[in-house]
This record gives sequence, structure tokens and C-alpha cells, in this order.
Amino acid sequence: MVLVGTQDAISAANPRVIDDSRARKLSTDLKRCTYYETCATYGLNVERVFQDVAQKVVALRKKQQLAIGPCKSLPNSPSHSAVSAASIPAVHINQICATVSNFSSTKRPFQLLPN
Repeated sequence: MVLVGTQDAISAANPRVIDDSRARKLSTDLKRCTYYETCATYGLNVERVFQDVAQKVVALRKKQQLAIGPCKSLPNSPSHSAVSAASIPAVHINQICATVSNFSSTKRPFQLLPN
């Protein structure tokens, strides 16, 4: 899991809604959750967040594929093709990066909501 806080035009007239320490505490409480603060206006950490998420997705897919293990049926049997096609959705890193790139160009990053 990745927690992303956004900062957009923070000023005296437009103060921070979520304190940085509160966001970091939430990240710690969630355990194994990386926290990034981003700014779409200036591009702060935007690419870094998406690279981290893409790497985590690829690692998770590899782990899932390894957990399934080798198929015990014959390669041409119906059960073999059903397992390989249905149980392991293929996602290529370029597809993830293209999706991430399209999302980041919308300039609508995730935001923490105040209590």
C-alpha cells in the first residue's frame, strides 16, 4: 500500500489541511505503507510515486505466479490452458507505466481527507 498526500498552493490563505506528522503517523500505523507527499503543480514526487507503485505491482504479480507453482496436467489438456489463462492475469510493466502516465497527466492526485 502507498499513502499519497498532495500539496497544492499551500499558503497563509490556503493552509495545509492535513499536517505532515499526521500523515506520517497514519503511514506508520498502516505498517509497511510508504508515504509520499506530492505536488502535481510542480511535479514533486509524482513520477516517483508511480514508479514505486508499478514496481510493487510487478513484484506482487511475480510472487503470485511463483506461489501457483508448476501445473501438473499435460500441456495440451483443457485444465492446463484454463489455469494458465484464467488464474494468472498478465500485466506488463509498460502497460502499468502507460496507465500511470495517463493518470498523472489528469492533475488530479489522491488526497487525504480531514477528520
